Amino acid sequence: MNRQDVIDAYQAGQRTFKDLEDIDLTGVDLSYSNITDLKNVLLEGANLSHSKIENLEDVLLEGADLSYSKITNLNYVYLQDANLSYSKITNLNNVYLQGANLSHAKFERGDFIDIEDVDLTGVDLSYSNIVGLENVLLEGANLSHSRIGSLENVLLEGADLSYSKISNLENVCLQGANLSHARLESEIRDVDFQRANLSHAYLGDHSAANFYDCDLREANLSYTDLYPVMFENCCFTGANFSNAHFSEVWWEGPNMFGKPVIDLRQVNFTNACFAKSLFDGCNLSHSTFRNANLRGAAFTPPFYSDSFPCDFTGVSLEGAFLDSNSFQDFPKTVNPAELGAIILKPGLDLSGIDLQNRRLDSLNFSKVNLTGANLTDANLTDANLTDANLTGANLTGALGLTEKHLKEAIFANTIMPNGTLL
Repeated sequence: MNRQDVIDAYQAGQRTFKDLEDIDLTGVDLSYSNITDLKNVLLEGANLSHSKIENLEDVLLEGADLSYSKITNLNYVYLQDANLSYSKITNLNNVYLQGANLSHAKFERGDFIDIEDVDLTGVDLSYSNIVGLENVLLEGANLSHSRIGSLENVLLEGADLSYSKISNLENVCLQGANLSHARLESEIRDVDFQRANLSHAYLGDHSAANFYDCDLREANLSYTDLYPVMFENCCFTGANFSNAHFSEVWWEGPNMFGKPVIDLRQVNFTNACFAKSLFDGCNLSHSTFRNANLRGAAFTPPFYSDSFPCDFTGVSLEGAFLDSNSFQDFPKTVNPAELGAIILKPGLDLSGIDLQNRRLDSLNFSKVNLTGANLTDANLTDANLTDANLTGANLTGALGLTEKHLKEAIFANTIMPNGTLL
């Protein structure tokens, strides 16, 4: 069929147009029609309203009217400034929607791939495959239960991405978004997660997740599973990691004049569990590890020749579980003036720990097991060893111990500061 054949057929009452190829139908009226399998067709300014439209490839619909239509399976279709209001839309691949009218349009479950420069604010794309979006506005949109990947310069503030699988984001805004129960993997770069909800999310899971230059201030990451994950130059001030599980997690940043640069200030790690987790040069000031399991955490990696200590100003370790290996970092990294703020869990097993020449002043060792510990020449000024088990411990040359601080401590084969055996 040529252009005139199509016009004549429509005027004669035909409403089904199929397998049209290489035709210029600019400005024609095909409203209320069934239009399928078009290829290399020009429909600029055409009227296709109230139609069923499917399987279009390399079709120009710039400025066309597709309002109240059902539209599916578009591939390399140009819809700039087109009217798609009140339409039902699914399966778009390399579709250009700049300036299109999408008011009251409904996006049904399907594939939305390689879409650029369009405002999809508030649309429902739940249960969809969403890949390759660039310069797209999706503020307040519903992308829950979707597969989402390769987004760049996309606004998703306040959007719902819960239960979705998400990978490869760059320069994406997710402020206040809902990512609960989502799975994040691969590269997450320059993403704003401020105040986002990532509770019960999986970071890493089947594939490693690498976060670069991301902002997670005041984000909710409670009950998250992190394995394996690397955070590089990310900010977490005020974030909530309570009840999270960390396994093979690295927090890294460049050395900046010997000061911590990873911002983990005022972070809530209450009841978190750490396994093979490395904090390198992190600012943990005023964070809380209350009742956290820190047996697998390291705060000063010995294999980094240029590493520098974490900042533990005002950190709370009340009720935290540490073994002798994890505890050894704290006397090396915590400012001695702040050791008194650390409360070790009663019954903590630090047997055999080597704290020789360490400043341990004001640290509370009450009811801690220090059997066989090496405290030679340690500074224990105002340290509390009440009810501590010092069986076989070596206190030779230790400073600052008084009878008051050793009340009801257990001594057996203990070498005292003056070298006597008790």
